[in-house]
Amino acid sequence: MSYQSTNDSLYDDVDPEISSEHSLLHSDRQPERFERFDDNRSVTKSFTRRSVLLIALVCTVVCVIALSYRSNSTSVQPAAVPASVDSESLSVPVSAQSLSEHSHHGSSRHSRSHSTDELDNDDESRRHSHGSRRSSDDEESDRSSSHSRSHRGSSSRHSAHDLRSESADQDQDDTEDEPSSRGSRGASATPDATSVTDSTQSSKTEQESSPLTQTGDCEPPYPGYPFCESKVAELKSTWNKDADSLEYYRGQGVDGSTCSFLNFLNKNGFYCPEAADVRRAMIRGVNLGGWLVLEPWIKPSMFTQFAVEDNVHDQWGYCEKLGKAECKRQLEKHWDTFLTYKDLQTLAESGINHVRIPVGYWLFGDIQTDEPWVTGDLAYLERAVKWCSDVGIHVVLDLHCAPGSQNGFDNSGRMGEVHFADTEVASNGRITYPNINRALRVIDALAKHFSAQEYKNTVSGIELVNEAFISIPLEIVKDYYLQGYEIVKKYGDIAVVIGDSFRFGAWGDFMFPPHYRHVWIDTHIYQVFDHYRLSFTWDQHIEQTCKINRPEVAVAPLSTMVGEWSLATKDCARWLNGYNNGARYDGTFHMGNEPPQPLGSCKGENDVTDSTVFTPDYKQFLRKFAEAQMDAYESGSSAGWFFWNFKTEGAPQWDYLLGLKEGWMPKDHSKRQYSCDKLFPQDNSPK
Repeated sequence: MSYQSTNDSLYDDVDPEISSEHSLLHSDRQPERFERFDDNRSVTKSFTRRSVLLIALVCTVVCVIALSYRSNSTSVQPAAVPASVDSESLSVPVSAQSLSEHSHHGSSRHSRSHSTDELDNDDESRRHSHGSRRSSDDEESDRSSSHSRSHRGSSSRHSAHDLRSESADQDQDDTEDEPSSRGSRGASATPDATSVTDSTQSSKTEQESSPLTQTGDCEPPYPGYPFCESKVAELKSTWNKDADSLEYYRGQGVDGSTCSFLNFLNKNGFYCPEAADVRRAMIRGVNLGGWLVLEPWIKPSMFTQFAVEDNVHDQWGYCEKLGKAECKRQLEKHWDTFLTYKDLQTLAESGINHVRIPVGYWLFGDIQTDEPWVTGDLAYLERAVKWCSDVGIHVVLDLHCAPGSQNGFDNSGRMGEVHFADTEVASNGRITYPNINRALRVIDALAKHFSAQEYKNTVSGIELVNEAFISIPLEIVKDYYLQGYEIVKKYGDIAVVIGDSFRFGAWGDFMFPPHYRHVWIDTHIYQVFDHYRLSFTWDQHIEQTCKINRPEVAVAPLSTMVGEWSLATKDCARWLNGYNNGARYDGTFHMGNEPPQPLGSCKGENDVTDSTVFTPDYKQFLRKFAEAQMDAYESGSSAGWFFWNFKTEGAPQWDYLLGLKEGWMPKDHSKRQYSCDKLFPQDNSPK
């Protein structure tokens, strides 16, 4: 089954001119907006001349009257002066409603869009097709969609739901709740975050601003925006060439500075970077997966206590089987030990400046009576944020597990069906989305809690939800993002990260500046979750990265981050495809009547001490593959990456800390050995 074949309507509203290889930015013709400006300029010039004559006449009359009055009076009284206009009254704040109204029409840009054509199997070597951590029955969608994205998945079949496409109408009572009140730790035995220390803790490192919210100068070049530089140069040479041009452009806020030219272009339909965001440092991060949200393959030892027939696939099953008391006891030990201060210190010393921390919706105590979740993880999250502050690392908080499950994978907390967008009919007849509204309250709690003074300089972004499944109508996902944006921005200029929902090409007209500030699209790229990519040679994996993935993310319409990627080229990590499932590579994992298609053996793949697998040549490939991906995901409008994962329990190609120890991860990013330009010097992809 193809994602694209079941979602043809997703792209019906895309402007065909935007999807053209030659958009307005790719032609010498100026857009209609500029043509209309010429008409407006003639009208403005005529109106201005009449205004000047009228003002001069009024001033003359006033002066004559004043002189006459003064000459006939023995006592001079000052003339009444009109109250000065308050400058603040001239700026109209953009309301939440108007922001929502601008979401689809007010911020559109002319830009290259991503192809959504279905791929034949024979075309995959020439077109983009990402791997994904998911069930085998979804695998065929990778072969037929040029933008299928990844998820770390289960082997369950995700049934279709009758999902309504109406916008989520949030209950007023829900928005007035104080969600953070659920976050108190009460009488829990969990230690207070400030009381938990580490013997390796050192003095606090001075923390620079995060690239997610960093500002900079406006001078070119503008990587990923090839036509903006020429347009800025054109404006510089023409904006003040005569009195009429000077008058017009000054009226549009142009003052001759490069930043004002960028603002003008952005305001009038061109796709250029925001003036304040032209220069960013790179995001170089890792995910803290398997810590606050369990995934059996990351730490299998936590799940070996269960019998196969127990069917404990995820954190829901883990707590349900153990019971809340024992589950909390075991999880608190795990929370306290799996992530250490030394881990973060080592990462920071190697150039990592961000971590992405997956969290569950139960973090602040929103647990219903039929749910097995336990609390106590908030204190450890607070401790981790403070540790990150100490070592100079910024934090993106990621709602990895949403109410009802947003994707049905084990990493959503509960494997099975997707109920995130389920609807109910309220007593007044309105359709409501209880799980979405519940998730929005969690976002409110996250933003409110971590915008406090002790956290706000460290927590630089909030990801509204991880990997919302493609079966959820796009309109619902977008509406959720719009509401989530408004909630987060109530608490300051925290960056808002939105996942691509396995539809990377669907966001070309969504949440653009200047109406939306510091919005990032998160996409996940893997090359390991179908037989086609499993059959790649080492060189083909690197070629996929540099010649296909790199150009795509480099010209993405929104600021982009690759929020998950790895070095795995075989799906041999234990339970990577779900609890008690094998691997496609060796034929031990397949679905239903699908015949096994073994490509080789997994023996030794998870043992870094096995010298027959981890040969010098293989380690050199891992270094080359790592640095090629880092380079690709730092190109153009893609400003960085988060490797999955910071550590594992026996999956070397997914373990950043192990990679540092073994030498295939760079300890100094200024001295990386490989880049796409060096590996493919003939390639002309955007830089």
